[in-house]
Formats: sequence, C-alpha cells, structure tokens
Amino acid sequence: NPEFLKEGNAVLDFMEPERVVIGTSSNQARNKLVELYLPFVKDKDQILLMDEKSAELTKYAANAFLATKITFINQIADLCDINNANVELVAKGVGLDSRIGPKFLKAGIGYGGSCFPKDVSALIKYSDSIGYDFSLLKKVQAENVKRKTKPIQKLIELYGDNFSKLKVGVWGLAFKPETDDVREAPSTYIIRELIYNQAQSVIAYDPVAIESFQTFANLEDSYKTQIQYTTNQYEVLDNIDVLIICTEWEDFKQADRSILAEKLKGKVVFDGRNIWEPEEMLELGMDYYSIGR
Repeated sequence: NPEFLKEGNAVLDFMEPERVVIGTSSNQARNKLVELYLPFVKDKDQILLMDEKSAELTKYAANAFLATKITFINQIADLCDINNANVELVAKGVGLDSRIGPKFLKAGIGYGGSCFPKDVSALIKYSDSIGYDFSLLKKVQAENVKRKTKPIQKLIELYGDNFSKLKVGVWGLAFKPETDDVREAPSTYIIRELIYNQAQSVIAYDPVAIESFQTFANLEDSYKTQIQYTTNQYEVLDNIDVLIICTEWEDFKQADRSILAEKLKGKVVFDGRNIWEPEEMLELGMDYYSIGR
C-alpha cells in the first residue's frame, strides 16, 4: 500500500488522495483496505488494486519520474541561459500541454529532501540487482547532485576559486518551503563548497530549519563551526558581498528589496529559486543571477 504524501501537505494528501494503490495477494487484506479507504475517495476507481511488485514499482516510478521532470527543466534552463530565452515562459508553454502538465517544471538548483533522492537511489539499486542498467535515472541522479552547486560555479566565474575575501549570506536551509527538512538540501552542498573554497564568512537564515540544519546537515564537524546563524533575514545582509537564495520561502519572496539594495555591500545576488524579477533587481543596481532567465 504505497503512500503518496508530500511534506507539508501530508494530512491533505491522506484525506483527499488522487489515488490509492493497494498491492497484495491476500483477498482478506484487499477487502479490508478497500473498506478503510473508500470514505476518503470521491470515486472508487481511484482505488487501484494490483500485485505487490507492481505497487512497489508504482511508488518508485512516480517519484523517479518527477525527479526526471525537474532535472529536465533545469537543463532546459541552462539552454535558456545560453541562448537568452526565458525558462519560465518555456515551462508555461510546455506545461499547458495536457500530456505533460505544469507541475514540477520550475527550474532551480535541484531537488532534495528524503523521498526523491531515496527513491531514485533505491530504483537504481534494485535495477542493478536484477541486471538492468537504468542509465537514464543514473544520469538524473548525477545531474541533480551537480545542480546543487550551480551558485558556486557562478561565484568561481566571478571571483576565481579562492573565496578568502568573500563574505556570503544564505537565505534558506530547508530543501523546500513549509518544512524544516534539510536532508539532501542544496544549501548543504553550497555551504560545504563555500567553506571548502575558504570563504571569509558564511552567515545563514531560515524561518524554521536552523536547528534542524545544525543537527542533521550532512557537513563535517569542522565545517559546522564556521557557519554563523541569525534569527532575522535582514541581518544576513549586513556587510556581505553575495546573497544566495536556496529556498523559496514566502518571507523571501515578499522581502523589501530596497533594504536588500541598501545593505548588501557587494550587490551580488544568486537567486536559486527565481523568486524575484530580473528587471526589478537591475533597476535596484544589483548584479542579479537567476536560473534560465
């Protein structure tokens, strides 16, 4: 009985499921589960009955497909950067195709969390164990890891590979808004590279995930001691050269950009989630880098 629950929306997803997949060879289990789930669906056809292996693969395939969709639009964004197209317009045009749909076509700095990385890895490992080379999914996994350090690639272009004179602020530590989950979050990869490249200072803010990041972020202990934290998003901007946005929290989308322009000494912003408009940032005198725009 695979679960299809999104972090931050788990209760709603349970109460109003798009589909319920039940995999079992037991008539007793099948009948009981159908009885339990019927009150939660609008149409009994939303309950799908199948064998255990098909049900397990349905769960893995769903998350692996969404991970592939994200990776695809991220690479389209790179193409947009090269030929001066706008990935958001491309994604809208593609997403209106009913065969594709608009969800998971938002370009950024890669997917994180538990489900997508875990299920992609599991499907690759399972495929290898039965002698099948799932080459597409291996490429998705590799490209997503590389994607998470895209802001670092831009900083190296701007400053070289030694950041010893660079003071960097990070907005967003969770892998997505409305959760404190930092597992496989791009922020972890970015902060690790900042410290590895000897950034003079790294200061970070997240509305809910600071404690979680301090406890669970997959960083070397020596690196963790080099990160400063603040309880106010605007305090991050004091005396820094570069601001990197890793999570599209609503607080960041609604931030007062005039304060940003006033306080950010270096005037460089890498917006890994495309939360602001390039034209506005240009008018404020910022060196603004986003994804595929």
